[in-house]
Amino acid sequence: MTAGTTLLAGFFLALALPAAAGEWMSFDADAFAEAKQAGKVVVLDFHADWCPTCRQQKAALGTLLKRPRFAGVVGFVVDFDRSDALASRLGVANLSTVIVYRGGREVARSTGVTEPARLKALLEKALPEEGSAPAGRGGPARR
Repeated sequence: MTAGTTLLAGFFLALALPAAAGEWMSFDADAFAEAKQAGKVVVLDFHADWCPTCRQQKAALGTLLKRPRFAGVVGFVVDFDRSDALASRLGVANLSTVIVYRGGREVARSTGVTEPARLKALLEKALPEEGSAPAGRGGPARR
């Protein structure tokens, strides 16, 4: 294997790996479908770089996703200016819209929310109660 081939293989491997906790991936329809199919909690953030509210929201969500409670959450940034078809299909009319999915179903949505406590509450709607078994693995933990 040549150095160029090794470098190229490493590049494609990096693309295939999920983002680290708290990091966002650019929206990819296949990765989104796979995450939903796998039963992951998925966040879509309809964002534009020029939007101050979007930047605040993305920073607050990024901080939340770094917390252990949200370690398994998969975050996708959707470029609002280039995703008309997706926005239309999902009923997104405004920038800074966040949609949260669990098990392939939408469980929460907000627009324009930047306060960390409100965003945390939005994400919490998709997670089992603390002390409960993870979704799909039995009922609540016995006390």
